Amino acid sequence: MQRGFHGSKVAVIPCGLSDSARQAFHQISSKTPDKRQIAFIGTYERRKGSLDLPVIFKLISDALPDVTFKLLGTYFTKEQIQSRFSSELTPKITVIPSYSSDQLPSLLEDCTVGIFPSYVEGFGLGVLEMLAASIPVFAYNAPGPPMMLTEEYLSARGDKQGMADKIINLLKDEKRLALERSKAKETSLPFTWKNVAAQTDKVYTSYLSAVRSNLLLA
Repeated sequence: MQRGFHGSKVAVIPCGLSDSARQAFHQISSKTPDKRQIAFIGTYERRKGSLDLPVIFKLISDALPDVTFKLLGTYFTKEQIQSRFSSELTPKITVIPSYSSDQLPSLLEDCTVGIFPSYVEGFGLGVLEMLAASIPVFAYNAPGPPMMLTEEYLSARGDKQGMADKIINLLKDEKRLALERSKAKETSLPFTWKNVAAQTDKVYTSYLSAVRSNLLLA
């Protein structure tokens, strides 16, 4: 709109989960896993905030030495990814370069919280997938994730210390963590393909109605 497009022609519509995918994610218990593990979903690239991960992970690991990290869908191999981290962090990092969609729920079931430091994002389906798996997610305040996450889970783009602090504080508070894991699943509920289709239909129907009214007036 700032570039001159009329507001009536602009619509922001989220993505969603299918019923079968949601059922698979919802099989994951909201109970906090015994071990604290942080999940990252996304290719290991600059846009996804990968250059910030070594710093964020180091800050978290220094504060909570028992925390481990799981990187999913990185595209690059375990060796390539681990070469980006310090030697003290590499033993704590699990890398899954690729997976099928039906494997993701089982890959997430032992994860405690999620991290999603994308600088540029269309929507952030990985955020939604983690939420559906009862995983609270921390993200940068870039377009997309704020459609699903409240301010307490958002940090300014590039604020590595701020994101690390928020994760550390939640992991240290077991009662709050248990509550937030239950809330995460609830947060994911409105984001279904059925709702997305309804929103899309509403946008087109409303616009078409306006066009037809203008034609009649002309």
